[in-house]
Amino acid sequence: MNRPLVGWDLATWRITQSDPGLSANVVAVAEIAGWVEKSHLLPRIELLLETYPVLKMGVKDSLPIELDFLPNFKPEQYVYDESVNILELAANLSRMQIGYDECLWRLHVVHRNSKTYLVTAIHHAIADGNTAMLFLQTLLDEPQFPEIQSGQKSNEIDVYEELKQGAGKIVNRLTRDPVGLAKDLSQMLQSVNRIISLDISDRISVEDSNLTAKLYKLDKRQLQNFVKGKGISNHDVMAGVIVSSLQKYFEVDKLGRKNLVVNIPVAMNLDDAVSNKLVVARIDFEIEPQPVTAVMQYSREKLRNWRKEPGLSIAAHLINASALIPIDLITKAIKNADATISTLVGGATSKRMFGFEVKAVWPLVPPIGAGLNFTSVAMGEYVYAGITIDNAKITDLDRWQRVFEQTYFEVFGTKIFEQIFE
Repeated sequence: MNRPLVGWDLATWRITQSDPGLSANVVAVAEIAGWVEKSHLLPRIELLLETYPVLKMGVKDSLPIELDFLPNFKPEQYVYDESVNILELAANLSRMQIGYDECLWRLHVVHRNSKTYLVTAIHHAIADGNTAMLFLQTLLDEPQFPEIQSGQKSNEIDVYEELKQGAGKIVNRLTRDPVGLAKDLSQMLQSVNRIISLDISDRISVEDSNLTAKLYKLDKRQLQNFVKGKGISNHDVMAGVIVSSLQKYFEVDKLGRKNLVVNIPVAMNLDDAVSNKLVVARIDFEIEPQPVTAVMQYSREKLRNWRKEPGLSIAAHLINASALIPIDLITKAIKNADATISTLVGGATSKRMFGFEVKAVWPLVPPIGAGLNFTSVAMGEYVYAGITIDNAKITDLDRWQRVFEQTYFEVFGTKIFEQIFE
């Protein structure tokens, strides 16, 4: 049973195959407060594969580009039990190149003293950050399995049906109100251009697969106390910290630019685990340093205005038509960003695996052409965050670390906790 790649799934795959410097694997590092063997995990992985058959598939080297079941697939071949540097392993997995007819995920079991760390990676073509977190949670005690298969099937079929229905509505409107239709279409096209930008203006776009990765832990109470009464969200705070840090970083050398471009993935559907059901908001910020609280409010306002764009009503159709867009335009648009900032869906309740408490889950996503990626998820009393940095775009790592820590201290009055695995 073949399954076509469509929308962002297809676009992500095309990007990673067209440019060896761009990788797109969603990584999670889970800390388990006990000793879990690989043999313990395999039965749960088998159940996960039966529930989500897409994890037994690879991308066929054919046209149209589609997924198909891998022959002689054995999950134990992609589950590793080893003693390695955890952060280095996570960084390597985030930039690992996966090609045609290859398994699209890996799971490593690493033991440190009395703890177990699960380091998982899955290609962005079949899982965005929220989907990857759902997959990981199905390995825990008392897992919940969302209805993924029905959602995938309907989406594959509806792509063409929805386009046909949309065309019918336009023809009907044309016969009744041609002047009004022309005005609405003009406004819609302007809105679409703001939503799905294919800006190919010349900017420094050097990049390679040499990434730096760091993991952090934030006290959720600090965030809650800071946002109280300010009318902003935790995501706005994180966006403010990152953008303000970039403003300070580029203050010395602005490279002739007047703005910073930030990607903010916005989920369109969190009711199931269908991958990549999102649109990326592209927001321009001033490159001149601003008060960090002003940056947070600006981020809030721009994202709220973006959600009201009339072009969002047809954004899904344009995403599904990504196969028709030249890959060099998509790649150039992606490279035209300074950062990607995303917030994943977490949970307030504690998680367990084989009775042991899940102490933490750190997400890690490569920049995929941007200067850096900051992804966070709230779980229990903490917010766990991962940063990946393209060393070819942010070349002075010491300066970046200084301004990032400075900005965080400016907001919370305390130093951010960086996770070091020993």
